[in-house]
Amino acid sequence: MADDLNTQNNENIEISSDEFTVGNIINNSFSIGLANIGPIVLVLLVYYLTIWIPYINLGTSIATIAMAISIARNESFTVEALFSHKYRKLIGPMFLLWGISLVAILLGFLFLIIPGLILAMAWSLAPYLIIDKNLDVMDALKVSYKITYGKKGILFLSAILLSLIQNIGNVIVSTIVWAPQIMVIGVIGEALFLIVFTAIWVGFMGYVYNQLSRDI
Repeated sequence: MADDLNTQNNENIEISSDEFTVGNIINNSFSIGLANIGPIVLVLLVYYLTIWIPYINLGTSIATIAMAISIARNESFTVEALFSHKYRKLIGPMFLLWGISLVAILLGFLFLIIPGLILAMAWSLAPYLIIDKNLDVMDALKVSYKITYGKKGILFLSAILLSLIQNIGNVIVSTIVWAPQIMVIGVIGEALFLIVFTAIWVGFMGYVYNQLSRDI
């Protein structure tokens, strides 16, 4: 059954447009996420069930980034791929990347927040580049900065808009599911909404990365 879910036909997923705009990012985030919600939920369920396992959890955390890349390309990503040793090989570079990024971004936030936000967006695709293009840490940071140049405003507005849609949707869903004042219905309703939007955010990151990295 797991293989059936993970090898579903994604040929019907169509990118609405190659133009990198807020509208296209939001539309494609929804289409990619919802079309792949089964495989995404299955992989993330296994991920959270095994997140307590030391060392393995580092590799699977990196693998979830690879999942976003694959799914946005209409490629399957299996539960078996979540535990692939190739992602554990990237633990060192990823820790170095996260350490450098964290220090620099925190320093940026000390200078009235905006520099930190700019750096966070500029380097946001570096982990994807290490996984997908096999770049070293410094090259990944440089390339991420380059491909997001002139796109940070669109990225920021897209993320803000999608967060706003999620928050408004959550209020509406919460109002509906808690109306009967039955805890089970309320909890299940909110959990399902969270699952749906998790898949949409996976679609968001996969779409953004694949669009901006096409010419690399």
